[in-house]
Amino acid sequence: SEKSLLRAIELLDKLIAIHPDNETYQYQLAETLWASCSRPMGRSPNSPTSGTDPNEITKIDVERLEQALQICNNLLQKQPQESAYQALKGTILSRIGQASGVVGRAKAIESLT
Repeated sequence: SEKSLLRAIELLDKLIAIHPDNETYQYQLAETLWASCSRPMGRSPNSPTSGTDPNEITKIDVERLEQALQICNNLLQKQPQESAYQALKGTILSRIGQASGVVGRAKAIESLT
């Protein structure tokens, strides 16, 4: 549920504040942020119109994906050969690409009307 997800993000943020050099906590936060947006478009638990538009992406989704990517990039600067970090970045970028495609299609349709 969204409430559990927010609690997990909050706890990981607190752990990172206490242990800013702990890469495991940072990785887990990035993974949690990505996972919160990994459902199919239109299945957003934090949208009042959830499920009514299959191309829906929320502002919260975009913010979480951007934060996850930033964390991944920071981790990869420290450990560029770490395959888990590389793989997570790939999945995050894939999701951002899906979201960008959806937003781009929506804007193109709007311009036609």
